[in-house]
Parts: sequence; structure tokens; C-alpha cells
Amino acid sequence: MQHRLSLWIAVLIVAVSVVAGGFSFWLAFDEAHELQDEQLRQVAALMDVNDLLPMPVSNDRAVSNYPDTRVFIFRLGTHTDAKHTELQMVGLLNDLADGMHTVSDRQNEWRVVIRTLPNGDRIAVGQRTAMRDEIARDGALRTVLPLIGLVPLLIVLIGFVIRHTFRPVMCLSKDLDEKGDKNLIPLSGDGIPKEILPFVESINRLLARLTLSMAQQRRFVADAAHELRSPITALTLQAENIERADMSIEARQRLAPLKAGLVRARSLIEQLLSLAKHQVNQTTDVEIVAFDMIVREVVKELYPLAEAKHIDLGIEREEPIRLRGGAFDFLTLTRNALDNAIRYTPVNGKVDVSFFLEGNRMVFRVEDSGPGIPEDELLRVFDPFYRIAASGETGTGLGLSIVRDIARRLNGIATLSNINNAGRSGLRFQYSQSLTIY
Repeated sequence: MQHRLSLWIAVLIVAVSVVAGGFSFWLAFDEAHELQDEQLRQVAALMDVNDLLPMPVSNDRAVSNYPDTRVFIFRLGTHTDAKHTELQMVGLLNDLADGMHTVSDRQNEWRVVIRTLPNGDRIAVGQRTAMRDEIARDGALRTVLPLIGLVPLLIVLIGFVIRHTFRPVMCLSKDLDEKGDKNLIPLSGDGIPKEILPFVESINRLLARLTLSMAQQRRFVADAAHELRSPITALTLQAENIERADMSIEARQRLAPLKAGLVRARSLIEQLLSLAKHQVNQTTDVEIVAFDMIVREVVKELYPLAEAKHIDLGIEREEPIRLRGGAFDFLTLTRNALDNAIRYTPVNGKVDVSFFLEGNRMVFRVEDSGPGIPEDELLRVFDPFYRIAASGETGTGLGLSIVRDIARRLNGIATLSNINNAGRSGLRFQYSQSLTIY
């Protein structure tokens, strides 16, 4: 909007300046001619016949021999040689009445004033119109030149004023763009023009409704998961008790899918509780965390799961890292990243873990030898409950969504990319964060 406003104002300024400049030029040009006429009248009024020189009668003293002369004075009634063009004009003036006249000879146009002196002699005081026009044009241009120089400066100043006026709106837009589902605080109206305030107030009311709606959704997820935990746990215990009882082989075969479903349901509930906890808890308890120790604990915790699939799980590169942040957040992030890698890596595969420093950034990386993810789904797997249909693995689809929420809260970056190096393929998970390092 400010570009269109600046453009239209610039066009209007140029158009008005052209009209005003043309009108000023015409006024100055006309005023210069009036001043020149008055000059001729004053010269004629001051002339005395005794001061007049005789009119030149030879061609070498003709009027054309004085091109820089501004004013010529002629004594009328002189008999002239018709072969001198300038002197022929004097003959034309003899027949004119006293006053201001514009006459032309064969070469020039003249502006003359004719006066009869007290002794009866007549004189003519004249100027070439070409000389008059040149003087008037120079004066008119000097009048318009300041306006011509003022127009670009005025356009620049107006552009600066418009940008300065719209700066609060641009800041407001930037503030709104930076808001996420964890930062729906009302927009500030400080410095906002009164015309924009109703719009800002409407946005704030919308943000309040969104905050309330999302809070209700998160509470519902947390409450539902919490309420479901007890009956699912009870059902799991009942299934284990039934399994210890005497039953037929067919009954045991039918019990196995029930137990697997209860395990998946319990895992889903635990993930929902973890997601709800991270979404509701917007603040992180800040402490000094030994990140390298957290990663080692998670590797040790998940090692039995990797061993069951004969996966080579190990730490490829490690450096001591002490960070300021939340221990629970880092623990959840590393556990979900490693759990996904082990879960989707085939039997006899490999999972490498690295954590190191790059400048003032911490990098945590997990690389596996799994099938990878199609390029068009690399970003979608961070969405809640999204799972790759052809993966063949059970899961909730919430692990990476939790990782993304934690990364956003810690101002970090979590990414997934396929590995296509020579001799190796798989998936690389990487989390990096600029943090104060101890």
C-alpha cells in the first residue's frame, strides 16, 4: 500500500509541478516583456533631441553592425537610402502614431515606442523582439528552476514520511508473523495510527479466541489421555492374568493380537500425555544441563530395543557439552529421535549417534541405515499423527511432533534428510541450537 501511495503522490506532484511550472513560466515571461516595455518608455521619456546622434547613413554603421546593443534610438522623419534594410524600417515608423508598437522589417521584428519631443521632432526607441524574448526566457527559466529542483526532493521527503508513518504497521505485521501457537499474546497498540487501532483490536480478539480454543483442545487431550491410562493399564493386567491361566492354543493365538493392541494403545496414551505436557507447559525450567550425559543415558535405555533387532547402536562422535535449558526437554527430544531411528531401521541395521560443537552451536545427529523417507514427506512427518503408510511399523505418529514443539520452544532447528552417500543410505535426524556453552 505504501508503494502505491508513494507512486500516486509522486505522479500527482510531477503533474501539478508541470502545470505550476508552465503557468509560472508564462507569468514570468509576460512580466519580463512588460518590464521591457516600461524600460523603453522611460528611455523615450528621458531623451532630449539635443542628445540624439544622427541616424547612420552608411552600411558599415547599420543597425545590424551592433548585435549586442539592447536599445536603439532613431530620429524619425529622416530620408533614408532604401537599399539599407535597417534604415527602411525607419521609414515604416514615420507613419506610426505615438505609443508602443510592434513592427517588422525583412529581417527582424521590433518593439518600439514613438514619442514626439516638445520641439516637434519625433523619436523611436526600440528593441529587437528576439533579444527581448531571450532575456524574458532566461528570467522565466530562473524562476522555474527552483521548482524543478524541488520536485525530486519533495518526492524523496514524502517517500520518507510515508515509510516512517507506516513503520508501526510494518512492525505490527512482523510481530504478527512471528507469533506461533505458543505465543498468542495480544498485539501492542503503541504508536499505531488511530485508523489502524480497530483492526488491531479485532486481531487481538481473534487471538484471544484462538488461545482459549487451543487451551481447551490441549486440556481435552491431556484429560482424555489421563482418563484412558487407568482402564488401559487395567486391561493390560487382565490380559496378562488371562495369559497365565490354562487355555487352548486357539485362545492364546487370539489373545496375542489383543495384547499387542493394548500395548499400542498404552504407547499412544503415553505419547499423548507427553505431547499435552509439552504443549501446556510453555516455559522451560532453565538449568545447566550436561547434554552429553543425557544422550548416553538415552542410548543405554534404548539399547535393549536395538539389540532385539540386532541393530548396531553406538556413539560415533562425542564432545562434552553443557547447556542452559530444560533437562526433561532434552531427554524427550533425544529419546524420540533415537526411538524413531531404531524403530524404522531394519534388522541387522546400524544407528550412529553424534553430538558435538560447531562454533557457537550444538549439533545432535542420529543417522540410520533405514529406507529413508520420500522427499515430499520429509516435512509432513513432523505433523501430529502423520505416519508413512508403507513403513510397516507400528507407532503413534507423535514422536517427531513432540520434537518439533520442543525445538521451537528452545529456539532450535530440527530437520530430517535422506542420506545418499556412496556406500550408505538411510535417514539423518539433526537438531542444532545456538546456546550459551559452559
